[in-house]
Amino acid sequence: MEGTLIYWILIALCPALGIPLCGLYGKSRKRRAIVYCAVFGAIFIVLFGIRFSVGIDYNRYAMDFYELNFQDMEEMGLNQREKGVLFLVKIVEMFTFDYVPCFMLLGFFIYIPAAVYAAKCSDNPWIGMLAFLSLGVYFNSLNFMRQMIAAVFCAGAFRYAEKKDPLRYTVMVLIAAAFHRSALVMLPCFIIPFIPMNLPVLGAALAATAGIFFTSDRILSFAAGSAGKYYSVYSAAKEAVMGLDPFYTVMFGTVFVIGFILRKKLKAADREKNTMLWSAYGAFFFELIGTKHAIVSRFALPFFFPMVFILIPKIFGTVCEWAKKAAKGKAGAIAAAVLMSAVMCVNYGVLLA
Repeated sequence: MEGTLIYWILIALCPALGIPLCGLYGKSRKRRAIVYCAVFGAIFIVLFGIRFSVGIDYNRYAMDFYELNFQDMEEMGLNQREKGVLFLVKIVEMFTFDYVPCFMLLGFFIYIPAAVYAAKCSDNPWIGMLAFLSLGVYFNSLNFMRQMIAAVFCAGAFRYAEKKDPLRYTVMVLIAAAFHRSALVMLPCFIIPFIPMNLPVLGAALAATAGIFFTSDRILSFAAGSAGKYYSVYSAAKEAVMGLDPFYTVMFGTVFVIGFILRKKLKAADREKNTMLWSAYGAFFFELIGTKHAIVSRFALPFFFPMVFILIPKIFGTVCEWAKKAAKGKAGAIAAAVLMSAVMCVNYGVLLA
């Protein structure tokens, strides 16, 4: 319990600060939302920087950051890591040999854009922050640091897609790719806001998903071969041949199903609604393939932010409004909010365990 206390304090702060500043479930006032998101952004950055050996990649990153102190620009150019991260780290190392400030800077590039995104796009940021924690997206940020920076820039890119601005969308995705090359797969996703999520489309998507799932070994081998490398899923790295626990697929699949059922009641413009529903489906899809090949699940990360900060607060608000009308009073909305928050906290506990 002592090792997880800080995480329980974090999730307790979501409603403790959020309800007074943002309200229980309705749209929050912008200034108060900004204050709330700024506080959480600062907390996340500090925790990200002061942690020690927390996260599967922490020690490897720490070693890489320290070794960069002894590399000149030419040697750095031969480094296989994305240059966006290396450039930031090299700036920090002009002033210190310590790698802790490097983590602080990476945390800044994850959590400040995430906080801005939540403040601008979320109906109610405290619900989004609760989802960010309870669905494990925060835990992903402690592990897949470069990819999380890319993911939050990709989330911002969707806003330009909704405005039919392909140039800015492409620029945002390329900036994301400077931190992790996997972001390049988001270039075709410009069309997502324009594809309505309805029963016929969902049926086609599920059929395609089933086909991809059952032929994933061949697809992965072909993709690696096209990249000029010999690859067999039976002789590859552990992440390619081992699968994740199906719990993640069930978790994100449940969010999508609830969003799809309530899609006509969600208060959002058509393009925004399509973005958040397809994002939930994208998270489900890549986690499903991840049950066979864990490495593929990382492609779900760019879809997390629209799901947790836009879709879930809208679901939360819709259910609370329905409960308020059904109970003919605020007691119904309060009961619904408490119940949904409790379910999310139980899910959080499962992930911590």
